Amino acid sequence: MLLLASGGENAAFLIVGVLGIAMGVVCYFRPAVFDGATRMRLRSQGMDENNEAALKRDRDRRRLIGSILGVVSAVILVQALIRL
Repeated sequence: MLLLASGGENAAFLIVGVLGIAMGVVCYFRPAVFDGATRMRLRSQGMDENNEAALKRDRDRRRLIGSILGVVSAVILVQALIRL
């Protein structure tokens, strides 16, 4: 009820914050979940899709992106909660 009274913008920020944190956690703790995208990219470039060096490099990038996404989403969520 409090959420409805505060406006739709706040609800959108809460949803974006929660979903962003969830995606950040998945990207950081389970970067291998997205290996299919790396393998597809390697295949389209004509490279071996089981190239461990490329997979490790992309996992490290996903970890960095996941940590940045988690921090930014946490800031958005905190700001939305303060506005309530």
